[in-house]
Amino acid sequence: MLIYITTGYKFFHEPLKFFDPQFTNNLDEYLTSTDPEKIAITCDRFGQQHTIDNYQDYLEFLKNISSASDLVFIIENELHRDNALLATLTPDNVYWSVPGIINSDVKQICNASFFMRLQHLYRKLDTVPEYANSYVFPKRIYTPKQKIFDALLGETKFHRDFIYYNLLLYKLQDDTILSYRPETKQGEFCKSPKFIVDEPMKFYSPDSFILEPGTEIVKDLDNTASSVTYFGVPTALSYVVPANTYMKSTYSIVAETDDYNEFSFFTEKTVKPIIGRRLFVVFSGYKFLHNLRQLGFKTFDDIIDESYDLIEDRQTRFIQAFNQLIYLRSQPAEEILKLVQPVADHNYAVLKSMDWEKLHFERVLRIIYENIKEK
Repeated sequence: MLIYITTGYKFFHEPLKFFDPQFTNNLDEYLTSTDPEKIAITCDRFGQQHTIDNYQDYLEFLKNISSASDLVFIIENELHRDNALLATLTPDNVYWSVPGIINSDVKQICNASFFMRLQHLYRKLDTVPEYANSYVFPKRIYTPKQKIFDALLGETKFHRDFIYYNLLLYKLQDDTILSYRPETKQGEFCKSPKFIVDEPMKFYSPDSFILEPGTEIVKDLDNTASSVTYFGVPTALSYVVPANTYMKSTYSIVAETDDYNEFSFFTEKTVKPIIGRRLFVVFSGYKFLHNLRQLGFKTFDDIIDESYDLIEDRQTRFIQAFNQLIYLRSQPAEEILKLVQPVADHNYAVLKSMDWEKLHFERVLRIIYENIKEK
C-alpha cells in the first residue's frame, strides 16, 4: 500500500502503520506509481499546499488524485461555504474530514478539531497550579448571576448584527454582558433607518476584547485568533473560556462563525459554553443543534423551544431563536438552572472524556479497512 500524505499531516503516520504502508509526500511519484493499493491524505486550503487559482483547478486536482487512488481523505480544520460546496462536487471515493457536518449527501467524517483543541488546552491548564487556584467559577455554575446573558459576538456579520440590534430593540442590553463593535454603515442587517448611526465603529480595538485574568498578549491584539499565553500556556485568545464573564451571567448567546444552511461548523464559540456548563441559544445555520447532537451532546429542547433549529429561512430562524431569550428573561433563573444542570453536566462529561483524536483516526482506519476487505 502506498499512502500520499500532504506535508503537515505526518501525525497520520503512526495510526496508519497498521496497514504496513509506504509513505510519500511527492505527488508526482504517487500519481505515477503502479502500487495496487493507493490512498491519499490531503487538504483543500487554497494556496497553502497546492498552487490553485480557482475552484476548477482544484476540482481538476481532485479528479487526478482520486482517479489514481482507491480512497482520498481531505482533512480540514475549517468548514466554510467554499469547501462545503466543493464537497458536493467531488468524486465518489473522496471523503471530507471536517470540523462539523455538511448538510448534503457527501462522504464525510466529523473530526471535531475544535473540541479536541480546547480539550487539550484545558488538560494542560489543569496541571498549572495558578490556573487551578484562580479558576473558581465551577463553584457557582448553577446559581443565578448579576446579568442574564453574555453575548461575545466577535466581528461584524449578519447574524451578529441581528442579535446586537434586537438586544437594543427589546431593551436587553442592560441584562447582557456584550462585546461587539458593529460596523453599522457596512453591516447587511443595518440598512434599516432604525439602526443607522452617524459614524461606523471599528470592531478591533483594545476595548473590544474582554481579557480573562491570567491572559498575556504575545504581540499585537489584532483579532480573536491573536496569540496569547493563558497562565503561561500558549494559545489563541479565542480559545480562552470567559470564566470571569460566566461568573457574572447566567446563559450564553452563541453567534457561530457562519449562519449558512449548507453546513454546521462547530468552533470554539460552541465549545466554550459546553466547558462552562451553560445553557446556550445558538444563532447559526439550519440543523446546527441537530448536528451537534450527532456527536453525543444534548441540547436544551426540554427547557426552551429549539424548533428554531429546523427553520430554513434565516430571518425566521433568528426571530424564533431570539424569542427564547425573551422567554428566558421571563422565567425564574433558579428553576431554569435546575433543568439545565443534568444536560450541561452530560455535555461537559462528553467533551472532557471523549478521545476526539482517536475517534477520528478510528473512523478513517475503518473506511480504509472496509475498502481493502471489498477488493
